[in-house]
Amino acid sequence: REQIVGLLDGSWGHSILRSIMSGPLDADKQDYLLRDSYFCGVKYGVYDLDRLGDAFSVYDDGEDRVLALSEEGVHTVEQFVLAKYYMTTQVYRHRIRLITDAMIVRGITLGIEVDEIPFLHDLYCCDGSSDYLRNYLGWYDARLMSEILRADTKDGYAKQFFLRLQDRDLLKVIASFRPEDIGDAETRKALFDAPKSFFRSLEKEVATKYGLDAGMVIAQRVRMKSVRDQVSGTEGQIIVLRAGRPTPSTFESESTLFRSINEKMDEQQIEVYAPVKYNDDRDKRKRRNQYYSEIREMAEQLAKPQPATAEAEEKG
Repeated sequence: REQIVGLLDGSWGHSILRSIMSGPLDADKQDYLLRDSYFCGVKYGVYDLDRLGDAFSVYDDGEDRVLALSEEGVHTVEQFVLAKYYMTTQVYRHRIRLITDAMIVRGITLGIEVDEIPFLHDLYCCDGSSDYLRNYLGWYDARLMSEILRADTKDGYAKQFFLRLQDRDLLKVIASFRPEDIGDAETRKALFDAPKSFFRSLEKEVATKYGLDAGMVIAQRVRMKSVRDQVSGTEGQIIVLRAGRPTPSTFESESTLFRSINEKMDEQQIEVYAPVKYNDDRDKRKRRNQYYSEIREMAEQLAKPQPATAEAEEKG
């Protein structure tokens, strides 16, 4: 046990052992992409596992032994990184996944803060004690849902959200906009750099505008880093051994593909979810257009710096 802890914190064993357990190309990362692709029925996360294994090597600098790649492995790691990127964009950041995650978090948060459900407080408010740890280890997903939906659990937001999750009655995306949808540069920057308090204010305005419960409206910023930005500091720093060169280089410097990617090309959007119902596709299109225009205007107004009042200027 102490050796495993030592591997993870760098106090025991060579770096190559830690890289196999926890690193850019560790065993878990190699496994989950292929496993998730298979069980989701998609090909986004597929890469050549056998070829990657053949490309692994060891770099020994006299003081440490480090996991490295032969130069023939650069293209295989490019394939691996792209597989991870596409799984993230197409599966892990899928609209349904984002909504479901947001509903779980909101249901638990309001279950603690508003519903004041004791077992949720005890489970998610860590005090660092041994009793807390023992309690925490006794919980799992199915038990959490079962306890929240019990008849004797207090009615409130937690039960509402988890009933919706059980019935697959998810919140709907009523607005989604990207930086390029915001014309004014100053407003755009303020909007996409806004703190959490901004989103709470936006939720309240949306709820008031459309007669909804603010607790059931969720606004959030979703960001996807560029492929190059994701690689920097992780796969990008993997050592590559090239024949005839006395010193090694890195994957990032060896990969022409990733050097050519603009690291500023990241994806951001602000999304708003709410418990709305549509009569049909025509009604959905009409109301989505209305929601988009009105909510974007609300967001822009909230994000704009408020002019100082004469009294505030005087005090300043």
